[in-house]
Amino acid sequence: MNHFGNKEPLKRFVFPTMFRVEQSSLENIEESMRILNLLDSPEVNYMPGQVTGQMLKTREDEVKNYAGGYVFQVSDLTRIRRFLILGTSGGTYYTSAKELTINNLEHLIRIIKDGKGGLILREILEISLAGRAPKQEPTMFALALCARYDVKDRVLKSRKIKSNENLTEEEKADIIFDDYIVQLHKAALHAMPKVCRIPTHLFMFIRFCEMISMNEKSSGWSRIMRRAITSWYLEKDPKSLVMHITKYPQREGWSHRDLLRLAHPKVSEKNDDALVYDQIFRYVTHGHVDPKKRNPSTEDTSGPNAKKPRLSYDVTEVHLSKEKTSDALKFLEAAMKMKKIKEVSQADECAQLIREFGLVREHVVNTELLNTTTVWIALLEKMPLTALIRNLSKLSTLGLITGVTPENQKYVDKVVASITSEKSIKNARVHPLTILLALATYRSGHGFRGNLTWSVNQKIEEALEKAFLLAFQNVEPTGKRFCLAYDVSGSMGSTICETRISCQEKKEIDVFIVFTDNETYAGSIKPYEALKKYREVMNIPEAKLIVCGMTSTNFTIADPTDPGMLDVVGFDSAVPELVRSFVLGQI
Repeated sequence: MNHFGNKEPLKRFVFPTMFRVEQSSLENIEESMRILNLLDSPEVNYMPGQVTGQMLKTREDEVKNYAGGYVFQVSDLTRIRRFLILGTSGGTYYTSAKELTINNLEHLIRIIKDGKGGLILREILEISLAGRAPKQEPTMFALALCARYDVKDRVLKSRKIKSNENLTEEEKADIIFDDYIVQLHKAALHAMPKVCRIPTHLFMFIRFCEMISMNEKSSGWSRIMRRAITSWYLEKDPKSLVMHITKYPQREGWSHRDLLRLAHPKVSEKNDDALVYDQIFRYVTHGHVDPKKRNPSTEDTSGPNAKKPRLSYDVTEVHLSKEKTSDALKFLEAAMKMKKIKEVSQADECAQLIREFGLVREHVVNTELLNTTTVWIALLEKMPLTALIRNLSKLSTLGLITGVTPENQKYVDKVVASITSEKSIKNARVHPLTILLALATYRSGHGFRGNLTWSVNQKIEEALEKAFLLAFQNVEPTGKRFCLAYDVSGSMGSTICETRISCQEKKEIDVFIVFTDNETYAGSIKPYEALKKYREVMNIPEAKLIVCGMTSTNFTIADPTDPGMLDVVGFDSAVPELVRSFVLGQI
């Protein structure tokens, strides 16, 4: 069993040995400390754009690229944003899952060493709170790096060095660097509850912390780490907390029980709600609430073997009243009842709990119940738009929205009304491509994975087409001129010709996007050479090229030193927003 309480062995990673702190790093550290101190301040409720880092050097001079020409080097800021949004600091986005390892952090580690950790943490908050990252793994990995980079007892070491009056310049630099790393850890853990908004994020963050902290000198569970975990639980209101712990009980090899037993949160901090939180945590660690906590003073404590519930607060009438009327504990009781439903014949009881308490699909433990129309009718009543779009195939398979059965027409009408609600589409910020992909799947009458088949209802199909058009209100124009090139010829030769034609006809284009379903072979002229030529001929130095390989075959065409080139491997609903961010120079 490792330091974190998990049985699974982890590959050990040791950070490089001590390096010399350069003067340029010390200059960056001063500005980073300003940012980190602000981010760590309890008075600051961080909002995107609130903290600037103008004094941090993020861009160098021009460098030679693969084509032999000169371009602006990809700045540290761009590398950070690319890692958080694309999952790599290079110029390639992979739609398929890519396992993140310590090697992916090479550029971020270098940026931290250069004294710019504050820049990384600021961008984590900016991108996470704005919802700009399509996948959460890179964000959690970067946050874990800021929280646990080269973690060790730097405070004790700093005290020993400071006690020596005759410090060398190198020792002074080491003290400054150590203070900076300690503050980076504190600020990152202070930001953690804001970034890890659901348990899945929290468990992911802990797993990455575990990976980064695995060395002989630290368990990774420092006091500030335990305090950060405690804050994650105690900062949530009881109803929200109960929803989280029952909907996402465990992920990534971790459970809420594991974290609470390591963090030891003090419910007394919640004052009048202390008993409510105490009962919630009792459920997490033992699977049930404890009635004895309501009146601990009546416990017999005279005998040598007598046990009394350990409370860090005195139970008052206010505590008892709060517990008795708590909607959170009523919800928790309903979730516990749902776990006990084992038979399909109890579908009506399951549906009643869903309607009365707002339980969701994840609370239905018995998967056989999810094959009954009774349960899905109950779930459909308050189903959010995005969940509804995801579950159209299941609802169709059960025959609820096929339109074949007259008594089910009301469910068809409800789905159509929800899908075509302009207000719902706007509030859910659904991208048109998300709906287009759902339409393509629904129209096919079968799933791309699995064996689900269904009859296509023309009303549902037309509703999705209407929703597709309505969703364009969620797309903000870039103001750029695009050239879209579709290549199905077996090579990219025709695509490169398109760029040549653009040069000859003096077409002013800001962004070239190449879609190809074949191997990305470029022929006699390489894409970055064609882009370089176009920039020179048309005097548009910031013209950009995006190559989208639709077959998910790994390839790299973009020059990683050129911030104006991007590869997309595969295609998913996140791609349009990534393209927009890239076109606007945000990644």
